[in-house]
Amino acid sequence: MSAKQVTYQSSLSENEGFQAFTWWLLGIGALTFALLMSARMGIFQETLYKQFGKHSKEALFYNNPFTVCHWLDTLFVFIGTLMYKEVWNNLGITRSQPQKEDKKN
Repeated sequence: MSAKQVTYQSSLSENEGFQAFTWWLLGIGALTFALLMSARMGIFQETLYKQFGKHSKEALFYNNPFTVCHWLDTLFVFIGTLMYKEVWNNLGITRSQPQKEDKKN
């Protein structure tokens, strides 16, 4: 969405305004929860390192080699991102629209 697509509606009803404010509060609450949980996970990780030590080589055991399935999954994620951003639709619109010529006075 760009700034050209944003419209201002001054005629919001009281119910619509309350609903927008509720969604805004829900978003702020979710972001605050995520911030606090990530801080808690960092503290928990430090506690585990103190108790058991840092075993970074252990993580290498779980890393299976980069196979064709990994590349296929990467392709799916990339295509899904382009579909979500509606790149395909925007490319079709720009091709079908005639180009405007600049008028020189």
